[in-house]
Order: sequence, then C-alpha cells, then structure tokens
Amino acid sequence: EKVAAEINEKKIAFSENAIKEIDILLDAITEIIITTTTVYEKNDYELAAKVEPLEQVIDRIAAEIKMHHIARLQRGDCTIELGFVLSDLLTNCERISDHCSNIAIYMMQEDYVNIDTHDLMDRIKNSGDINFEGQKMYYRNRYKLPQTNVQN
Repeated sequence: EKVAAEINEKKIAFSENAIKEIDILLDAITEIIITTTTVYEKNDYELAAKVEPLEQVIDRIAAEIKMHHIARLQRGDCTIELGFVLSDLLTNCERISDHCSNIAIYMMQEDYVNIDTHDLMDRIKNSGDINFEGQKMYYRNRYKLPQTNVQN
C-alpha cells in the first residue's frame, strides 16, 4: 500500500522491462498466497511441500530484479528514486513469501515428532530430495524473467 501510494504521489513510473519483471514476481506471489491458503484450509501436507520451492524461486527472482535494476541505473535508464521504491516492493514480496513458507513448514511439522521448525526447514532445503528440486525447477521455468543483457 505504501509503495503504491509513493508511486502515485510522486508520479513515477517503472520502465517497461521493470514492469514485466514485477508482473512475473507478483504472479509468483499470488500463487504462493493461494497455495498457502489452500494448505491451511485443507490441511494439505502434500501441497505444503510445494510452498518452500516457490519461496526460494521468489527470492531468486527478487535478487535478479535487483541486479537488472542496477544495470538499468548504470545505463541511465532508471533513477535512484525508483530504486528505493523497487527495493521496498521487493522486500514486501520477499516478506510475504517468507510468511507463506513459515505457515507451510508449521503445517508440515505436524508430521514430524520432536523436530524444531528451523531444523525441519534445513532438512527440506538441504535434503537433495528430487521432488523438492523438481518443484523448484518447475517454478523457475514458470516464473522466468525476460532475458536482458545485464552487462550493457
């Protein structure tokens, strides 16, 4: 809400490329919210396992958008002021996905006895589980940012 108000008040606009990237990120955020809501409403532990791979992809998308913004800034295609607004937006999106991940992990934790939430998160992330890695690859392909030449 604060980010939208700032954009409106200052009458600033993101570049076409930035808008495309933000749209992809927001699509991923929408999916993680819908998935997490379904997990919670239906106690769907199998679906809960899909939240963390998407959360990791969202973090990666946000990092890529930051890199692309820096490249646009260096080329003079964007402003520092937009960078602050973009940074706030990305931070909010990452926070949303983190909360969704926490809910899903909590729901999954019921299947594990005597396991701390952080230990379970580490176990899930570092297990090398083919399903986890496959789901992450699926989300990477589904929410792939448009190709840009960051060096120029």
